[in-house]
Amino acid sequence: MKPKSKNELPTPPCVVLAEDDPELLSLLASVLEGEGYEVERIADGRELDRFLWTGHWERRIPPAVVVSDIRMPCFSGLEVLEELRRAGRVQPVVLITAFGDEATHEQARQLGAVAVLDKPFELEELVELVNATAEPSHPVRRHGSAARQVG
Repeated sequence: MKPKSKNELPTPPCVVLAEDDPELLSLLASVLEGEGYEVERIADGRELDRFLWTGHWERRIPPAVVVSDIRMPCFSGLEVLEELRRAGRVQPVVLITAFGDEATHEQARQLGAVAVLDKPFELEELVELVNATAEPSHPVRRHGSAARQVG
């Protein structure tokens, strides 16, 4: 990796965003991009699994945080999180779900999820979680304009 020149801006932190609802994926990605993050948009659990095991290595910079829906085609967000933990990977993961019963929340906690947001949730809540979780050495724009509920 070549050193950055003084005039080169730092690479924005990457958020991997996995959501099978295309409209919600687009909305959440737009909000996070507006906060200064690079967003890798992913549409299902298989694509998320593949990206986490191969895609981010091609980038040479691991994602600052993974935000994933729990119920998605192919693999659930919980299954992907479980695979990461079994392999000893400690990437921060925030889960979102429309089916957030206590057992789901407990399983997510045991697997080391940063948080589980139940849909509907406030956009600002997601932005605050991502900001708090992303690597602090990467400055991002914080507009504070995400006061909307989604889900």
